[in-house]
Amino acid sequence: MERAAQRDAQMAATGRTQKAKRNGKVQGKAPLNPDELAAFYAAKVNSDEYLPASMISNAMCEAMLARKLVTTERLRARGVL
Repeated sequence: MERAAQRDAQMAATGRTQKAKRNGKVQGKAPLNPDELAAFYAAKVNSDEYLPASMISNAMCEAMLARKLVTTERLRARGVL
C-alpha cells in the first residue's frame, strides 16, 4: 500500500497518469494500404534475398497476382506456391 502511494505521488509530480502509462499503442506511421503491402511483398518475392516460407500468406499471393506484381512461376520458384 505504501509503495502504491509513493508511485502515485511520483506520477502526480511528473504529470503522468496511470492511463498514460498503460497505453502501449505506438503513435507513429499510419498502416499501409493494401496496394502498398502488395508492392512490399512483391519486391521481396522478386528479389533474390532470403524469403521465409511462411512470410507470404495466400491472401497476399492473390493480391500480388491480381495486381500483376508477380507471376505464378516466380512464386513457385521461391517456394511460396
